[in-house]
Amino acid sequence: MAHFAKLNDNNVVEQIIVIDNEFAQTEQLGIDYITNKLKLEGTWVQTSYNANLRGKYAAVTDIYDSEQDVFIFNTAYWEEQKTIKEAQKLEKENAIEAEKLKKEAIASKIGLTVEELTEILK
Repeated sequence: MAHFAKLNDNNVVEQIIVIDNEFAQTEQLGIDYITNKLKLEGTWVQTSYNANLRGKYAAVTDIYDSEQDVFIFNTAYWEEQKTIKEAQKLEKENAIEAEKLKKEAIASKIGLTVEELTEILK
């Protein structure tokens, strides 16, 4: 089986497809098959599942370095995803803390403990 990576305008891998070797005896024949027979648009570059070609098997979000003709792990993308997840976690923790403070304020105004108020609100 032959594997091909679809690149966006920034050479970032968006998709990986697999086609039969019969249609990809060369990289260009594979690209021709993808564009002409499968009618898939875009820039396609062959990748090797066992990393015999272009340094590593391409994964979605990897970057294709055309000068070195290799796929590179997209560290910036994953760092950004990590930052986003950390921000979402902090936002959730802040919302939980705000809800806790709100319950404490209400409970103290009506002379209940937070546990008693929580039980009433169930």
